[in-house]
Amino acid sequence: MLNLHSNDDLCAVFLTDLPVTGAAISIFVGTANETRMGATDDCAIALDEAQFSVGEGPRWDAVRTRAPVIVPDTRAAHLEWPGLGTALADAGAAAVFALPLIVGAVNIGVVELYHTLPGPLSRSKLLHALALTGKTSWALMHSILDDSRRSTGATTESEPLARREIHQATGMILVQASVSAAEALMLLRAHAFAHEQTLEEAAQAVISRRLTFTAKPDAVKDNASGEEH
Repeated sequence: MLNLHSNDDLCAVFLTDLPVTGAAISIFVGTANETRMGATDDCAIALDEAQFSVGEGPRWDAVRTRAPVIVPDTRAAHLEWPGLGTALADAGAAAVFALPLIVGAVNIGVVELYHTLPGPLSRSKLLHALALTGKTSWALMHSILDDSRRSTGATTESEPLARREIHQATGMILVQASVSAAEALMLLRAHAFAHEQTLEEAAQAVISRRLTFTAKPDAVKDNASGEEH
């Protein structure tokens, strides 16, 4: 179970469990501006800033495709992302791994990992990295929604019809996404928050089948070959 007590914990867990040198995590949900939640060192910050400034790079591809983007050798990154030039390598990263933070249909943000040695992550390490991003996504979404409810003073829905529709939608999501009832309700809340909808509006979209939470298989974008870490 991932236990996050501070922004430092967000990145530290990746360094502890994976063969990487550094990490940065940014979030962008709802109408809020992108926020960097944490970074382990100056190189991780430089990697994040370089991609944010030019609007292209592994982090953006990971968010767009909702799949991990693996760059085993950053010396060739300029071929894929000309706007970056050699910024990734110049920052001190020989390999970069960008992993999307996702809860259901909602893109929460991105984890950017780097290593000072070139080479991809092994399959087992990549699967573990994906498991960590999944846990981090849920933890961040819990925190975001809790902060949102505190700031707006939102209360639990009380209208009988609305509650019935929300329960129905939650049950449908539970089956679609193969999650617990609590996680299904979190997915519904997350979608409503990210799309500036009420919970009732999101529930109606699920019931009418205009919105589904069926899990899609992850793909991995690998820009080069190399030795496994």
